[in-house]
Amino acid sequence: MNIIRLLPVIVGLCLAACSSPGKQFRLEGDIAGVNQAEIFAYFEDAAFSGIDTIRIQDGHFVYEKDLTQPAILTLLYPNYSQTYIVAEPGAHIEMDGDASKLGEAQISGSDENQLLTDFRTKIAGKNEAEARLAATDFIRQNKQTLAALAMLKRYFATAEEPDPATVASLFKDLRAAQPKNASLALLENQIKTRMGGSKGQNVPVFEALTLDGKSVGSGKSTGKPMVIAFWATWSSKSSQTLNLLRRLKNSYGGKVTIVPVSLDHDIEACRRATDRDSLTTLTVCDGLAFESPLCKAFGIKTVPGCTLIDRHGRIIARDLAPDQLEQRLGELLK
Repeated sequence: MNIIRLLPVIVGLCLAACSSPGKQFRLEGDIAGVNQAEIFAYFEDAAFSGIDTIRIQDGHFVYEKDLTQPAILTLLYPNYSQTYIVAEPGAHIEMDGDASKLGEAQISGSDENQLLTDFRTKIAGKNEAEARLAATDFIRQNKQTLAALAMLKRYFATAEEPDPATVASLFKDLRAAQPKNASLALLENQIKTRMGGSKGQNVPVFEALTLDGKSVGSGKSTGKPMVIAFWATWSSKSSQTLNLLRRLKNSYGGKVTIVPVSLDHDIEACRRATDRDSLTTLTVCDGLAFESPLCKAFGIKTVPGCTLIDRHGRIIARDLAPDQLEQRLGELLK
């Protein structure tokens, strides 16, 4: 056999093996009512890190990621709503949605994503409590799937006050059904952390440095209330939070400890945003965004959001909007 004739075939096989096309996950979507926009994509899994930016052009987008194992992909939209997608190596998933009803987007291409789409359609119009009950049933009925983990993320990892007994029971069922799933153990730890930072609990122990090198932490506010405010320059609604923090600083001065926490990757962008006023001396920004230890300690999933802590170190409320925080803090300081 002529080895020269075989060379193109050998080279082709080598290139195919090196490119590993079977490991690439592809998400392609259309969102009606959107011309140009950006959404964020990330995996809350030990095997993946960082946040990717997906650019929507004329309502269409494509996102590709090399995967070595199945995982749950989180899409974060400009209005701060989220969609969870089961991502698998080699899968081609399609998304068809409307900007006004992103929570009801049709996602197809795999059995597990079809399960999630059917669930979203089923609960359309239901309130959060009704949806959470339906999610509990869904998780128990589909406990061998990643779709069940996606429902745990959506209805328990972000709940303000998740019911400990229900959470423990669901994880017990899932551990039995998926004993080798490392992502399950990670999610369980995240939810337990969030429950530790929920209303009525003591503030998580933390210490961090502000942009100008000052130390702030849970042990430095003894005897007075504390506000932990999570924000980001890429969040348009965060401007309301920053304006409120300025007012609170001017109104209450040393009566309250204010800790703004920026979830920006670009520390200098954060510094420029706060250099316009005295918030620079208060703001914490480590460039790790949602991977920040502070973010994880408080179980933060979206911004903006404020946590109010009383003078005894107990969490009064969390995920407060600016107007709610101003009212609650005013009542606390009367």
